[in-house]
Amino acid sequence: MAKRETKASIKARLSARLHDEGRYQSYLDLREQLKREGMNPSHAWIVALQSFPPMDGSSIEILPEGPLAALVRDLHTTNGKPPEPPPAPKFQGANGGAVLTDFRSKTPPKPEGDPRDGWDDYSEKVRLAPETWVNKWGELAASVKDNRVGGELEILRWLYNNAGTPPDMLTMEEVPGLGALRHLKHLQMSDVNYAEYLKTNWPKLIPDKKTLEYEARYKDDGREELTLIEEFEAALEAEESDEQS
Repeated sequence: MAKRETKASIKARLSARLHDEGRYQSYLDLREQLKREGMNPSHAWIVALQSFPPMDGSSIEILPEGPLAALVRDLHTTNGKPPEPPPAPKFQGANGGAVLTDFRSKTPPKPEGDPRDGWDDYSEKVRLAPETWVNKWGELAASVKDNRVGGELEILRWLYNNAGTPPDMLTMEEVPGLGALRHLKHLQMSDVNYAEYLKTNWPKLIPDKKTLEYEARYKDDGREELTLIEEFEAALEAEESDEQS
């Protein structure tokens, strides 16, 4: 199994790529803007990166996971990028010298009708994304009327089929129970959690050799077809009985 790449090596690789493309400073500006808007620094670099996919068409270095995954689906505009951020705030040096960038203060109000007005809504959603995601799972848990439990294979299959289903798109009638819902939330937190699920639980869904041989014999000797014929004949007999009565 290939060794999982560390975040440090991912950052080094994307930095080199952005330098080569001449977009590294633009990426830094967007990342710092997100941090000024209140986003967790550990999230800001990943979110900012989504606006700078490789120009050669290759896959982006890292995609948002868990609470941030919805940003790709819900927050990006039709061209696949967030709204353009406003320029970094400036202040005049005390001695009247060069204008410096102050990353410690909020961006001053934009003029009315500024084409980047959409940034405020976007940055607020970005800042609140983790809290919003957690709240959605809480709402789902509260809507599960009972702690019903399905069979082990049923639950494992449900988890596999819904590993990529956002919480607001789940069909509550099909949720096996609160434990399964909590497990699904854990799976969606990161690709590492999902990979561990595939390693430890996915094999349980694969029929063993004995089961496959039994199913093959059952199919080859025509039992399935015979069962259908018997059910059809029984239905006809029931109809004839109703007509005669």
